[in-house]
Amino acid sequence: SGSLREIIAARMQKLYNWDVDPEYVVYTAGVNNGYNIAARVLCSTQKGYLIQTPVYNEFLDTEHKTGFRQRTARLEKKVEGNRIRYEVDIDAFKREVNRSGMFLLCHPHNPVGKIYLHEELKYMAEICIENNVTIVSDEIHSELLLGGAKFTPMASLSPEIAQHTITMISASKAFNVPGLTCAFAIIPNDELRKRFTRIADGMNFELSTLGLTAARVAFSGKAD
Repeated sequence: SGSLREIIAARMQKLYNWDVDPEYVVYTAGVNNGYNIAARVLCSTQKGYLIQTPVYNEFLDTEHKTGFRQRTARLEKKVEGNRIRYEVDIDAFKREVNRSGMFLLCHPHNPVGKIYLHEELKYMAEICIENNVTIVSDEIHSELLLGGAKFTPMASLSPEIAQHTITMISASKAFNVPGLTCAFAIIPNDELRKRFTRIADGMNFELSTLGLTAARVAFSGKAD
């Protein structure tokens, strides 16, 4: 029982020990829709958005959809025998973040499969905060984990980081219900949440009843 916002808050607590006030949860038509709304709130002609490539193609399309300049801090490719892994290029990140209004993080990362370590998340967040850059963390794959991997939401690291983070989630990947136009932005910062909601209302998007029903079942634990 309870509202969908309350169900989502309870799931964040259960999975990550992350305290989320149900009032922080904002409905969006999709994760892509959510970070395009965020770009309109956070970016400007002087300050674009930062991504880490190689990355999900929709991140690349944000520049064309919003008109804001894309900045890139490419992940460093490391080859060890027959294994490939990717690490954060801190120098590139520092160089580009101060020319950005939004850091669009894919965590876990699509397509490289990287789950960022606690230390990596904290360091990137601190750099963003120092440069007054808001983090928009696409965490849509957070429940698709293998081999005992552990996931940490960016915003759960500290109250200060939470105030500078918009977390995007959806049931679509983990529960295989894509295309139902239903996702959620978790925004602890009151002023940022008001600005996000104002822009979202002006875009006149709609959520589907089927999508809301699927999300309620998925996040309530009935589909685990």
